[in-house]
Amino acid sequence: MEIVKSNSVILNRDKYIGGSDMPYILGLADKDIIEFAKEKLNIIPKTFTGNQYTYYGSKMEKHIRDYISRLYKCDYKEATKIDNERGLRGNCDGLDLSSNYPLIEIKTFGKELDVNYYEPQCRFYMEMFNVPSCVLIGYKRPDDFFIGIDPVNYNDYDFNLDFNPENIVIHVFERDNEKWEKYYKRIVDFKEVMRILKEENDEEKARKVYLGENLINAIDEMKNMLNEVNKAEQTIEKFKKIKEKVNEEMEEKLLNRFKNSDFTISRITPSVRISKTIDFDELLKKDRDLYKDLVDYKETKTKGYIKVTINNK
Repeated sequence: MEIVKSNSVILNRDKYIGGSDMPYILGLADKDIIEFAKEKLNIIPKTFTGNQYTYYGSKMEKHIRDYISRLYKCDYKEATKIDNERGLRGNCDGLDLSSNYPLIEIKTFGKELDVNYYEPQCRFYMEMFNVPSCVLIGYKRPDDFFIGIDPVNYNDYDFNLDFNPENIVIHVFERDNEKWEKYYKRIVDFKEVMRILKEENDEEKARKVYLGENLINAIDEMKNMLNEVNKAEQTIEKFKKIKEKVNEEMEEKLLNRFKNSDFTISRITPSVRISKTIDFDELLKKDRDLYKDLVDYKETKTKGYIKVTINNK
């Protein structure tokens, strides 16, 4: 495999599996696998072509890469590596093989960086570029990242593109060959899904290949039980409300126990528990004679309830 420059990461999408495909192949993305495979095969058009968030990310990527290059004293450059034998193509956001951190992947995010979502992509690139680690660089979008009016049609001036290094978060993945082998097995399964859809146009067969017979059987069994589970949950919820009503009535009548031939109802009255704890870390810092000041009394109130026991006949 040779590292090359690529003018486009979307050419021949039906021929290659890329790093950004991994969340879809592993079910981390919210898209049906058959729909995704058909998009890659150009059988149906892509339903998502970008939005404000992806536009902002593409514009901030260079700022982030340049900052990380200065921080690590590296010269990260975008790079592409193609493996025609396995039908894989990796397009990474930053590569410098002379660095102790040779590979970086850049993502912008809102509230929290979803490390689990991007892990497969990072591991894909570690395999493609044969490096021991990948640094996931997250950049938190500011609240005012979009300052435009039209949420559909926008340009650079509709965004706050000021770079703030305090928005950077970093997560390092170490190479794990065993995990990669599991990933690669799913890639092989997905490539077979694409072949079946392209050559046989058999969605049911393709889905069986992707899920496997054991999982399909388990899902079917679960599906058949959903109505029963739903009815059981409704019954349990109804029973809880009845128990609350019985508890209220027994409390009103000062009755703590009821028994008949079928079951026994025992009413547990409300109570207040007081516990005390000592902050031993603080105790070591202070005079032993002052330990009483460090006792923390905690009051916990418990709600009354009833306990129903089925009588043995």
